[in-house]
Amino acid sequence: MSIPSELVGASASHMLAPSSPADERTRVLKHADTFAVFDHYGDIRPGGLGEQGLYHDGTRFLSCLLLELDGRRPFFLSSTVRDENDQLTVSLTNPDLIEDGRVRLPLARIRHGRNGQRTGSMPSTASISGNCVSSPSSISRPSNLGRLLPRYCSDF
Repeated sequence: MSIPSELVGASASHMLAPSSPADERTRVLKHADTFAVFDHYGDIRPGGLGEQGLYHDGTRFLSCLLLELDGRRPFFLSSTVRDENDQLTVSLTNPDLIEDGRVRLPLARIRHGRNGQRTGSMPSTASISGNCVSSPSSISRPSNLGRLLPRYCSDF
């Protein structure tokens, strides 16, 4: 199946990547009576079996922590937990952002890193770093970058 050229902007060889492949792996940070269960994106997703969250002493305090770009998940590149189980590192990028049948922002123009690190007795919140545009000349206006929005909810 070929992709109509009007959907790919200037390059007819561009393959659309609106989302990452599905993956069910979880990442866990733990210290003493506190632990956090994330998906491989570094998110805490509501629903499913409901095991993801930030827990202390057997009680879940955070049940949702999501990062979205224009209302969609970023494109997953990699994630890992250090052997000491004290740091989660996640690398993400933007998916193809499509507007009015055209690619507004092609895949991998924005690099995004998330780093959750245990500090003291509690895992810290995820920090966001490194939003850099790999080819600024391809972006005609700042609104093309989309909106990067965190969403969270607690159990109390």
